[in-house]
Amino acid sequence: MKIAGIVVLYNPSNLVYDNVLTYIDYIEHLFIVDNSESQNKDLVEKLLNFKKCDYINNNENLGIATALNIGARKALENNFDFALTMDQDSKFSKQVIENFLKTANDLDLKDIAILSPFHKQTNFIEQIQENSFEELDFIMTSGNLLNLKIFEQIGGFLDSLFIDHVDHEYCIKAKDANFKIIRCNNIFFEHSPGKLIEFFSIFRKKCYRSEPSPLRLYYFVRNGFYIYNKYINKAFKAYFKYALKNEIKLILFYEKQKIKRLFFILKGYIDYKRNKFGKY
Repeated sequence: MKIAGIVVLYNPSNLVYDNVLTYIDYIEHLFIVDNSESQNKDLVEKLLNFKKCDYINNNENLGIATALNIGARKALENNFDFALTMDQDSKFSKQVIENFLKTANDLDLKDIAILSPFHKQTNFIEQIQENSFEELDFIMTSGNLLNLKIFEQIGGFLDSLFIDHVDHEYCIKAKDANFKIIRCNNIFFEHSPGKLIEFFSIFRKKCYRSEPSPLRLYYFVRNGFYIYNKYINKAFKAYFKYALKNEIKLILFYEKQKIKRLFFILKGYIDYKRNKFGKY
């Protein structure tokens, strides 16, 4: 099984180098796709010291979907079977990546579009799952093995979404083509949900959440309505309805910038109705 890696950069710090160190020795090649408007030259120079790296500079933010497609197609051109898809902030422990790749090698992956570890987030209480493997409706892209033959067959990630729900749309498309999304429940991958902020306090107990920017709310709403109405997928419909209602409640009762955030939600819906996609 020939495995390449894909890491997408956007205004990265030099800490990305340390993250890459955690998985570079376990893949045959790494495709670095940079969506930054200005290059972090020190970081790029350090990354290119790895002899098995290709650096693709887009010179602008083309979105996560396009960046992943660029990396995956480069991997296909070089006859790789799978791609390990990584966020710039994601990293593996040695034990986790070794167990994950050993598990992948022991499985028949021809009908599996994505093989994923269990994404362990903040305050997650580790426990052995009843089933070692679980078929899911969708999964986040970071830390996963992407089956490149299936990627080519179903047409890759949808460029016009730019960011937000890119992973959802791909997984739904793969499932509709009778492929599987499989999670390894006993292999725990640390995933950062983003910067947590305190949004209210009750009885001296502080409550935190990862607050999306107003612009991310725009993409969340616009792309969410697109997928909601394009695909017949009960799991996504339930998720999107719940998430959107919950977001509006939080804005109305707890958050600052209420008008701005509600404006971007409305703008996202209007642009969906106008069939206006791509970068905002």
